[in-house]
Amino acid sequence: MNNDQICSLMSCIPSLNSLIISPYSLPLVAGAAWITNYYHRKQNEEYIKLENGGRPIPGYSFNEYGEKICDEYIKELIIQLIETEAFGYGYYKLTILLKRRFKLIVDDKKLYRAMQGNGYLKTSDT
Repeated sequence: MNNDQICSLMSCIPSLNSLIISPYSLPLVAGAAWITNYYHRKQNEEYIKLENGGRPIPGYSFNEYGEKICDEYIKELIIQLIETEAFGYGYYKLTILLKRRFKLIVDDKKLYRAMQGNGYLKTSDT
C-alpha cells in the first residue's frame, strides 16, 4: 500500500483520520474531559493554595446512641483511666477500653493526639 492509498482510506473514516493526524485531541474525540491538576493550574494562573490541607478537627465525637461527646470530656476520661486502672495502656488499648466501656465512637488517632498533647505517651523500650 502506498501513501496515496493510505490517504484515501483515511479520508473515508473521519474519526480515525482525526485521531491519526492530531493525537493530542484523543480525550476530546473520545468525549472525555482532560482533567488534571497540572492542566487546571496552567489554565488558571491565579490559583494559589492558601491552606495546608486537611479538614479541621471538629472538637467532638459521638457515642453509639448518636449523642455528641466533647473532646475535653474524652480527655478527662483518659486521665481518669490512666490514673486508676489503665496506667500501662497505650493509646490503642485505651481506644478499645473507651469503645467498650463508654460506648464511644472514637478513632485511635484522636486519642494519640490527645495523649501526646497531655504528655501521656510512653516511649517504646524496644
